Amino acid sequence: MKRSLLSLLRSPLDSSLLELEATELRDEEVVSGWMNDSCGNKSPIVDGVPLFAEAQGDDETFAFKWRLIGDSYGHADESHKRRQDWYLQRFGFGTRDRLIEFLGPKRLALDAGTGTGVDTAMFAESEATVVAIDINRDAALSAYGHLGHLPNVNILQTDLRRLPFPDGAFDYI
Repeated sequence: MKRSLLSLLRSPLDSSLLELEATELRDEEVVSGWMNDSCGNKSPIVDGVPLFAEAQGDDETFAFKWRLIGDSYGHADESHKRRQDWYLQRFGFGTRDRLIEFLGPKRLALDAGTGTGVDTAMFAESEATVVAIDINRDAALSAYGHLGHLPNVNILQTDLRRLPFPDGAFDYI
């Protein structure tokens, strides 16, 4: 987790500001630690990923799909181009350049249900800060493994029904 993300985050339980308790840092990355809210609730940071919905992180509904597609989906050569082309056509952009142009004025984008982070990787080519979330812990950790090194990408494990962000925070979802 990048330290800069802290200013955006709120408790998914009571919307209070969070306090960072870092136990391992690597430059500006928080590798492990805790996010603490004003009511005493603690969310762990594991391998660079804040786990805001730790109890739901192994939900079988999402774990089934994750087991089918695996860690490298969309990053391996055979699926990378096919997946990006699908996204660009499905959402009417046609080309990567048109997507990047569209994202140009956006400052903060949310990729909800990031999986392995394929869409996050495309969004990150713009200058926007990209926050990628997934309820599945393995998916979030995998996306972080692929993309956590990018300066404008943040990965979280959280429940879409209890987001740790203030209302209206994102320019693109």
